[in-house]
Amino acid sequence: MHTLSPMTKQNTLLKKVVKWYKEFYTPLPWRVSPGNAHDPYKVWVSEVMLQQTTVAFVQDYYVRFMERFPTLQELALASREDVLYMWRGLGYYRRAHNLHMAAQEVMEQYGGELPRCARDLKALSGIGEYTAGAVMSIAWQKPAVALDTNVKRIMARVYGYDSENVRDVKQILEETQWSVPPGDFYQGLMDIGRLFCKKAQPDCDLCPLKEMCVFFQEGMDVPKVVIQNRKEKSACFFVLRKEESIFLVQGVPEGKMLQGMYILPSTEWLSNKQFQAVRSAWPVFLQEQTQHSFKHVFSHFCLNVYVAQSLEKFSGLYTKGVWCAKLDRSRLPLSSLAQKIIEVSDQMTVLCAKGQFQNGLSPLKRAPA
Repeated sequence: MHTLSPMTKQNTLLKKVVKWYKEFYTPLPWRVSPGNAHDPYKVWVSEVMLQQTTVAFVQDYYVRFMERFPTLQELALASREDVLYMWRGLGYYRRAHNLHMAAQEVMEQYGGELPRCARDLKALSGIGEYTAGAVMSIAWQKPAVALDTNVKRIMARVYGYDSENVRDVKQILEETQWSVPPGDFYQGLMDIGRLFCKKAQPDCDLCPLKEMCVFFQEGMDVPKVVIQNRKEKSACFFVLRKEESIFLVQGVPEGKMLQGMYILPSTEWLSNKQFQAVRSAWPVFLQEQTQHSFKHVFSHFCLNVYVAQSLEKFSGLYTKGVWCAKLDRSRLPLSSLAQKIIEVSDQMTVLCAKGQFQNGLSPLKRAPA
């Protein structure tokens, strides 16, 4: 097994993966059958959506997004608010900002056609080395390095490399003599990684690459997946009501997070200890109205959400925002966090009207970022 040179083994891997992909490829909304040309715009949008997200989660969002923006030109001409509205629920909203800006850049600089040069692709907003490689290889079947987590993991296991060191894998891809369509190879690896060669509990017995895989043949152990505890922060969100309208602002105090998305006005997002110290100095009535809490999970931290509502006396503190009726809220790029806060506030309003609301923490299920 070790007598084969890396390039000889790579040529065998290319053929084996593409043969498997042609027979067992997974149909997806942005894919065409193996060997056929892909729409570069669809490939680009799907790759951006798939960053930090699973295929299963993305599919419905992708279909809705493409129904609204079927061409790059229509995406470029849309308003930023419209793009964010169609992105709501996917999280990582900076991706939507960059996608929109890049579409406008393509219209201005390349006449509405994505450039076929990796250097020019990487000059566009939000497009890095992997996305450029994926678009080059999948859309135009051009030789490129498209090194996502699945490709890194599979090739490291096949060659018996340290999975944390991708330099050797990248070198093999850079030196590969492509005897098969590059896009089919990469998409085949992505499917194999999702179905068999998983990060934890890989299904090696069913994997089509097991016969040439050092990891399997030598019985190497799967590295334990270390689950890191997310840091926690806390904030109080104010639900200001006027008849059937709620006061909304854009963005949050947390830098560029949720940029352009609508949310409820809030205190600064602080560590739990800092927040409790600040909260202890609030008037008693305000402390009593902020006892209802739930957790909202972001990618790199968890936010403890406190909700205070019907505080008319504080409405004058907020001038940069909009009063939004319930019907209009369905048309705004409202973050999932804001939707959950309003839902909790509505529940509190009903309970208060019935005289059933009691102070005290009420843990609710976690909402996705």
